[in-house]
Amino acid sequence: MEIDLNCDLGESYGNFKVGNDEAVFPFLSSCNIACGAHGGDPLTIEKTVQLAKKYNVQVGAHPSYPDLEGFGRRKMTLFAAELSAQVKTQIAVIDGLCRSYGIELKYVKAHGALYNHLNQNAADAQVFTKAISEYNDKLSIMGLPNSTLHQAAKHQKVAYIREGFIDRLYQTDGSLSPRSEKGAVFDSIDQMIEQFKSIVIKKSVKTSEGNHIDIEVDSLCIHGDNPKITNLMIQLTEVIKLENITIRKSRTS
Repeated sequence: MEIDLNCDLGESYGNFKVGNDEAVFPFLSSCNIACGAHGGDPLTIEKTVQLAKKYNVQVGAHPSYPDLEGFGRRKMTLFAAELSAQVKTQIAVIDGLCRSYGIELKYVKAHGALYNHLNQNAADAQVFTKAISEYNDKLSIMGLPNSTLHQAAKHQKVAYIREGFIDRLYQTDGSLSPRSEKGAVFDSIDQMIEQFKSIVIKKSVKTSEGNHIDIEVDSLCIHGDNPKITNLMIQLTEVIKLENITIRKSRTS
């Protein structure tokens, strides 16, 4: 059994600290680095790229709506040209710093409200996918499996990394429960560990309605702003050893 572990990192900015990036890096195989629109300032982003190189962790760009005040979790309406320009500009920030340290940017994963929107809106999913392809057609896209974004990537022949979550509640259609709903984000480490094992070993996940649905992913996300992330990663490492699971950099499907 093999799986990629990714985490949203580099989201601190100014005097606001988000997560504990350096403590998490040793456990990861991939990282999604904030591009400055929802989090991340130039110094934070550069330090995160340096840590990725230090720990040999694969780098993805993590663009969002231009919503620093709302941490990118508020829905915004952008014209197609605006969305395309935002995506390209934000990717370029991470790509440029990666190049300066001899690292190759591998993929793009949208953040927050933009991530959810692209998994539902076909038109903007096409815009997003096209923008990435125009910027660098070797980049992959990370997102929910069997989503609107997944279909857009297939249509435009862009490599896709199917992503799952160990700390989010799923709905029966395979989408994530909105953060506004009770229980949408797990606060129990035991619950996160159980979902990790279910997805990796059984290729199944329990939904908000109590039933199980099939799920097959290439990468699992652990949110960097989870206050219990350090303890989670320590316990998760024990499970990985016990179940003989290999952590490796993401591959496309």
